Amino acid sequence: MINLRKVPSMGDVLKRHSEQWIAGGLALAFLVLYGFTTAPAVLYGDGGELQLAAALAGIAHPTGYPLYLILGWLWTRLPLSTSPAHEMNLLSALMMAAAIGLFYPACRRFLHLATSAQRPALQHAIALVATALLGIARLFWSQAIITEVYALNALIVAGMLNALFHWLESEKGWRGLVPLAIWAGLGLAHHRTTLLWLPALVLVI
Repeated sequence: MINLRKVPSMGDVLKRHSEQWIAGGLALAFLVLYGFTTAPAVLYGDGGELQLAAALAGIAHPTGYPLYLILGWLWTRLPLSTSPAHEMNLLSALMMAAAIGLFYPACRRFLHLATSAQRPALQHAIALVATALLGIARLFWSQAIITEVYALNALIVAGMLNALFHWLESEKGWRGLVPLAIWAGLGLAHHRTTLLWLPALVLVI
């Protein structure tokens, strides 16, 4: 027989996964915002070069951004019923929205680790406001609506921070560092500024 006392209620499920629900809601909200404000067509300068290189499975100016262009080529193969140039602009919107979704739990975990007072509701509120302000910041928003490498870079940085703070919070030992290593490896395959993060990550570990 089923023990009804052990069956979690919907309220318990929502409370237990509140962080994931908020992060997903933020990511979806900003995906809609960025999606409706993306550039509609071909860009000038680096943006146009990256649009062409991704659509043709080519390479761009040094350092080449191999991870970004591979993902861009795969993305432009999807039947999205729009031009490859616009599809690459939409890819930036998707990546930046995903970065927002990862920045929220990273911010919440940082607050949990940095403060001695255990006030989860306040930590969630501060993380929510901080994430929303980041998402609508002029520079951040501007890179979410054009074809550029910085949206993927923001996603990787948010992923690294979230993985690092999750490891510090959970104390899982060395095996718990695997997600951080994966994010850092993706960063090294994309943008050289990842090298500047490595000393700080090693120092924290």
